[in-house]
Amino acid sequence: MLIIILVIVILLCSSISGGVGYWKREDLFGTGADDAAKAAKAAKAAKAANAANATAAANATAAAAAAAATKAALGESCSVNTCESPLVCNEYSMKCANAPVTPPFGDSSVNYTSLSQANRDSIGSGWKQIKYIPGTSATWFPGNDQLKGYGGTEFLFTTGDFSRWLICDQSVVNGRNYFNEDRTIKKSSISAVPYTAKWYYRHWEPVDPLVSLEDHEVSVVSNTIMYAENNTTGHSASIHSTGMYVFVRGASACDKTACNSFMRDWLVDKNWAFDTDTINGICAGCPKRGYRGVSIYKEDGVWKNVANLSREGRFNEIKHQ
Repeated sequence: MLIIILVIVILLCSSISGGVGYWKREDLFGTGADDAAKAAKAAKAAKAANAANATAAANATAAAAAAAATKAALGESCSVNTCESPLVCNEYSMKCANAPVTPPFGDSSVNYTSLSQANRDSIGSGWKQIKYIPGTSATWFPGNDQLKGYGGTEFLFTTGDFSRWLICDQSVVNGRNYFNEDRTIKKSSISAVPYTAKWYYRHWEPVDPLVSLEDHEVSVVSNTIMYAENNTTGHSASIHSTGMYVFVRGASACDKTACNSFMRDWLVDKNWAFDTDTINGICAGCPKRGYRGVSIYKEDGVWKNVANLSREGRFNEIKHQ
């Protein structure tokens, strides 16, 4: 019995000793197979995390696209979604509103509410008022600038209620002298297509140009004269009770080549006097030039004696560079 007990004690001691002093490496660090399993597990977790991130990003993109595709209507909040075209987001109310409309006649007080939408579209916008006389006036427009120096390419002549109006090019009004001659009207209150009417523009006449809705002689009778100046009382029966207005639109660009060609023809070839701002619309938009015998002037308006120069030399002095 004693021997059996001794054997058991020895075995137990051996087991304890082996467990404490003789642990194997794999007991502490694991085997290579264990490392591979752990690495695979970590890779799987990273892949799952990446997939989750990609899904979240895709969801965010889709949400943004959906928000962008959702346009706010009139009166709806635009703090998140953009407004339906052509609405704009009011920065104060943060609600979609109609875009502010630029008045077709600028800051003019002319009343265009009686115009049909078709006529309003036909007349268009971008007009700037340059002249006005009230309906109580017994005389036409003051001054005698002959409608020069306003920088536009088109004129609009109208009564205060647009019962009579016409649109024409600037050069048609004062591009050159004419006497009871057909001038082209682009459109008017009596025609949606171009037509002609006989007008007067004699740069020596202080009341000219005489612009009319129809031929001058017809308009004198029907009281449809649209423009005269220098406070003339002639044809004042055509002054409408709502007043008379003149608007300008567009910007003139100087065609230097064409203007120089005109000046050379008159100065060198013909030796004729001229003022480019009063006699030929081909120089519209260009700095002023003038020629009188042995004198010339440029935009400063100061006459310069050039008697010592040939005609060619005089032309070279005033031509546009």
